[in-house]
Amino acid sequence: MMLGACLGALLAYAWSAKHRPSDTVPFVVIHLFSWGLLSIILGKIANLVVVFPKELSMPFSAKGCYLLLAFLLLLPFAAFAGDIQINGVCVVGTCPPPSGTSDALQLGGSNSGSSSNGVFVNGDPYTVSWSYANSFPSGTQIVINPTVTYTGPTTTTTTDLITFNFFQNYYSTAGSSWNGSYTETVPLSLSAGVGSGSSATGELFYTTELGGGGGLGLVTQTGAGSTAVSNTLTLSGLTGFTLEAEYEFTFEFNPGTTHGSSESSPVPEPAETSVVALALVGLVCGAVVARRRSGSHLT
Repeated sequence: MMLGACLGALLAYAWSAKHRPSDTVPFVVIHLFSWGLLSIILGKIANLVVVFPKELSMPFSAKGCYLLLAFLLLLPFAAFAGDIQINGVCVVGTCPPPSGTSDALQLGGSNSGSSSNGVFVNGDPYTVSWSYANSFPSGTQIVINPTVTYTGPTTTTTTDLITFNFFQNYYSTAGSSWNGSYTETVPLSLSAGVGSGSSATGELFYTTELGGGGGLGLVTQTGAGSTAVSNTLTLSGLTGFTLEAEYEFTFEFNPGTTHGSSESSPVPEPAETSVVALALVGLVCGAVVARRRSGSHLT
């Protein structure tokens, strides 16, 4: 089905490029976006850059707007995702990620995602799920909400520990110092059904490729219930181009934990802003195309 959609899009592009080149790109970009094909196109972006100038005989300013729209639509797929380690095993990305630009958000960048992974501890099965949303508009933001759920059919008889580490790098050439005030907000929740004395801990750490920084304070919840603690510290010694953030969680399930019991850090994801940017570009491009078609001259 995906292949058929791709072929259909390409055929539509070829036909309209031949007959109405000035109307082609918006049609193709919008439909590829709605079909979820831009992630596939990303791997072929070099080819697209070559094809557009060859086949689109439209005014330069209008063409530039269309290409800008296509570029903005591709940005979410080009953003670097966070890296995740569970019980010492890297399940997403590289743990810890390397310094530099290869696995880091740069100024204006953002990423988000969600997934899950199954693990066994002392023969007991657990599902670890998570979602995250990170951004670098000016200051840095990191949001991660892991949830660990016991999925075994019988009550546990051992103490099961699950560690969850989330890594996110930020890169900037604007200066070599990341010193300043940093805040963590760590909500922790343990459901009914966890074994007596079960606990969850969480803490956010910052450093750079040259060291410095440190943790913002360990937050703990013991027994069924919830807590949410915010800590703010001024960190120093953060010199270098790569700021390295790491959220460390430890979830302890004591004997007596029953099926479906969970421990989590339930953080809501922030609102996305990319749609607003696309809408603004759309308005500008619409004005450019309208003025071109009415005969106005734009420099």
